[in-house]
Amino acid sequence: MPSMNITRRSTSEELADPSAVTREEVLSRLTEWRNRVHQLYDDIEETLQGHDFKFDRKGKHTSTEALVQAAGVRQDEQPQIDILRIVRRDGTNTAVFYPQGPWIIGANHLNVNHSIPSGCCRSSSK
Repeated sequence: MPSMNITRRSTSEELADPSAVTREEVLSRLTEWRNRVHQLYDDIEETLQGHDFKFDRKGKHTSTEALVQAAGVRQDEQPQIDILRIVRRDGTNTAVFYPQGPWIIGANHLNVNHSIPSGCCRSSSK
C-alpha cells in the first residue's frame, strides 16, 4: 500500500514547486486562511468592545499571488477575506487590517496599519 502524506507541505516547498500544488489544495488553503483571519478579527472586536470604536468589514480581499494563478484559481472562485477597519467616533481609522496572502515566506501575511490614541485600551486595574 502506498504511503499517504497527511501533513501539508510548507510554504517554501509549495513555492519551490508550484506545479505540484493542486487547485483543490489552493482553494482549501485560502478557505482555511480566511477562517483564521476572520477569527482573529472576531477576537479583536471582542477585545475592543466598550472602547468606543466601530468596526467595518465591508472591504474584501482576494489573492493575486502567483501560486494561486498558477493553479488556475480565478478571483471570483476564491473565498473573500474581510478587510477590517477599526474606526474612531470621528470617522477616522484607528487601524486597518489588510490581508496580503498565505504564501508569504515566514508568515501567513496580514498587513496592519494603525494609529492608536495614547491611553486607549489599557487595563484600568493595577
